[in-house]
Amino acid sequence: TMKLCCAQVLLLLLPLGAPWAWSSRGQSSAGGVGLSRSVLLERSTCVLGASEEGGEESRERQVLASVETYAKRLEQACFAADPFWALVERSIPGLASDPDLERFRGFCHNLKNEPPGEIEIDRSSGREVLRQFTYPELPSPACFHHPSDFDWVAGTLSMPDFVAKAKEELGAVLAMTPLFDDDRPPSEDESDGTSWTQGGWYGSQYLPLRARQVEFQRTIQAMVSGEVPYSHRFVGIARQKAQSIGRTHSDHRNYVLSTLTGVDVPEGCGICVGGETRDLREGETLILDNTFPHHIFNHGERDRFVLIAEVWHPDLGPKERDAMRSLFALKDLYTLVHLQAAPWGFTDDVLESAISDGSILKMGFWRDLDY
Repeated sequence: TMKLCCAQVLLLLLPLGAPWAWSSRGQSSAGGVGLSRSVLLERSTCVLGASEEGGEESRERQVLASVETYAKRLEQACFAADPFWALVERSIPGLASDPDLERFRGFCHNLKNEPPGEIEIDRSSGREVLRQFTYPELPSPACFHHPSDFDWVAGTLSMPDFVAKAKEELGAVLAMTPLFDDDRPPSEDESDGTSWTQGGWYGSQYLPLRARQVEFQRTIQAMVSGEVPYSHRFVGIARQKAQSIGRTHSDHRNYVLSTLTGVDVPEGCGICVGGETRDLREGETLILDNTFPHHIFNHGERDRFVLIAEVWHPDLGPKERDAMRSLFALKDLYTLVHLQAAPWGFTDDVLESAISDGSILKMGFWRDLDY
C-alpha cells in the first residue's frame, strides 16, 4: 500500500503563488493520517472481528460503515478548513462576484455551514437530501429522466459500438483483476491485488475507470469525445452478484443524476426508484435521480455489470459545472497533500504514479477522466 506520508514532501513542491498553494501548518483533523482505503478496510476488519450475531454478513456491514465514516471525516476535514476555502477562492475565477455563480456560492455556503449528516426528507415523495450538500434552486425532480432528453445518451452511451467496446475491455480487466470473494471483506493484500472495491451491500463490487485507465482507454475516450457530462464521484463499472438484491438507500446529493448503462446484463435485472421499477437491459441506459430511495436487483443466473456514471444535473450552467469540477478536484488534491489520505476513487497505484511524475499538482489530473 502506498506510503502517503510522502505527501509531506509535496507540500514543499507546491509553487509559491500558484492557485493551489496553502499553509502546511496544523495537524489533520480527519484522523487516520496516511491510511488508504484498503488499509482502513483491513484495520477495521481486524478490530471488529467476526460478529457473533450475523456472522460474516454482519461484520461486512460494520466494516462498510467504518469505511463510510472515514470517508465522511475526510470530507468534513476539508470543508471545515479555512486553508481549503482560501484555495478554492484563489482557484475559481469569478467566485466572489460572477452572477452566473450565485447558486454555486450558495452551495459553498451550505458545505461550510450546514451541519454534517443532517438529512432533509420530502414527506410527499420520500426524497432525501443532505442539507450540507444541497445545491440551491434546482427544479423539482423526477425519479427517472427520459434518455431522449440527452444527446449524449443516444450519441454515446447507448451506441452498440460503445457498449461492445466497454464489454470487451471489461472482459480483459476481469481476466487480469478478478472479482473478490463476496462472503468476506477483502484483506489488505487482496485490496492491493485487485482494482475492485466493495460496494454498499452484499454482492456489490465497483471498479472506477481511473483504476484501469489504460485498459478502459476506448471507453473513456468515447465518453469524453461524446461530451458525457460526468461528475466527480462515480464513473466506473458496477457489478451485482447473481440472485441478490441491493440495500435501499439515497445518495443524498441533488446536483447529480445517475446513469446506468447495461454492459453485461442477464434477464431479471432492474432498479426501483421512489416506488417506480424499471428493467435494466444490455445496451440501454437508465437515468435516475438518486436522491430518491432506490435499490437494484439481480434475479438472473449470472452477475450483472453496468457502467455507472454520475452526471451533472442538467439545470447547472457551463460555469457552474466548471466550478463544481474544480471544487471537488481541489478537495481531492487537499485530501492527498494536506490530510495525507487517499481520495475516494483513486487507487494507490494511480496516486503513486501521479506523485512520481508530478501530475498531482495539475488540475487536469483531478478534473479530467482522460488525463
